[in-house]
Amino acid sequence: MSRRRLRTRAALALLTAAAAAVAVATGGATATAAPQATVVASGLDNPRQLSIGAGGAVYVAEAGTGGDGPCLVNPEDPEGSVCLGDTGAVTQIQRGTQTRVVTGLASLAGPDGSAATGPSAVSVRGGNVAVLMGLGGNGETRATLGPDGAELGTILTGRLGQSLSITEDITAYEDANNPDGGAVDSNPNGFADVNSKRWVVADAGANAIVEVGGNLPDATIAVLPRRSARRPAAATRSRRNPFPRTSFRARTGRTTSPSSSASRSRSVSRASGAWCPARSRRSTPAG
Repeated sequence: MSRRRLRTRAALALLTAAAAAVAVATGGATATAAPQATVVASGLDNPRQLSIGAGGAVYVAEAGTGGDGPCLVNPEDPEGSVCLGDTGAVTQIQRGTQTRVVTGLASLAGPDGSAATGPSAVSVRGGNVAVLMGLGGNGETRATLGPDGAELGTILTGRLGQSLSITEDITAYEDANNPDGGAVDSNPNGFADVNSKRWVVADAGANAIVEVGGNLPDATIAVLPRRSARRPAAATRSRRNPFPRTSFRARTGRTTSPSSSASRSRSVSRASGAWCPARSRRSTPAG
């Protein structure tokens, strides 16, 4: 099945910001200060979108590293597979402390943790949390994963410290409406609150922006034009994951650069000004 994705992941955005900072630094006077960065979180499993909550707390959606459950063909590499686990999570970063406040969410990933799909975005209002779950398929695809995969392609809500449950099913909307008229494919990867019970969702698989939740009917806001992309010719590991084993450090000094890491997890750093980066049984509170 053709993957039609919006490449707006946090890692890509951070890399773009890093490249822009380097261009500015090298285009003017010679920089005298050494690059500096402050790591505020590490050991994150495939971090995706983040949001800022009360008191300046940062919440990061972690897509996880999959598991040993049912498997699907890897949508980014038909020769590989991604398998289901409960390694998706949400991490809170506040006052120098890093804590996973939601754990046990559904996650699909390759054996090495690449091509991960799971929690893709998070929003926190007071003590209420909403987590957007990616998929990369349709309702039929999801059904092959059994009940443990039911969270994928949905919005989960609840209270911090408590189990989350499914509130909205974005994949079901794609199954029923298929706004772009192409292959039925859903991969929610970004959202914004309209209020505490309604969201505008970017569905990368559907090539659509939809509005769901609350007392109003679900609706398609926009349909995005379809574009084809070729897989890189080189048969390297990077074709499965554009950012394998990488730590990103956002600037606090004059320049910044991405650096390689030997671990599968990523490091999230403090940027200067801006970041451009349940089913009840499975989503469990931490601690």
